[in-house]
Amino acid sequence: MDTLKNDTVVIVQGQNIEDMVNRAFTFLKPTFSRWQTCIVKPNLCALKKASTGVTTHPKLVEALVNRLRDYFTSVLIVESNSSALEAEAKFKFCGYEEVAKSTGAKLTYIAISYL
Repeated sequence: MDTLKNDTVVIVQGQNIEDMVNRAFTFLKPTFSRWQTCIVKPNLCALKKASTGVTTHPKLVEALVNRLRDYFTSVLIVESNSSALEAEAKFKFCGYEEVAKSTGAKLTYIAISYL
């Protein structure tokens, strides 16, 4: 395969999350403009720990943010309020405040409206 299409999916298995993220980036060979801001939107649809499979594991997002900082000057982790939960509560409960502290990423609320 000479070039990857925009819809390429990479499945990486292993025990070390940082290593798995790095292997995915090595395979994909992404190119980004250094001045851009990157937005990461994990699945935080409920106040459930990542061990349940309902929410994205904060260690995965942490590894992803650490790798994205090689390409972007700013990385935002974003979440929106849902009908019953505020984004701030989801960030705190799911361990994303620690991710922001360790990576320098900013936790950001985004408003989503449905037409």
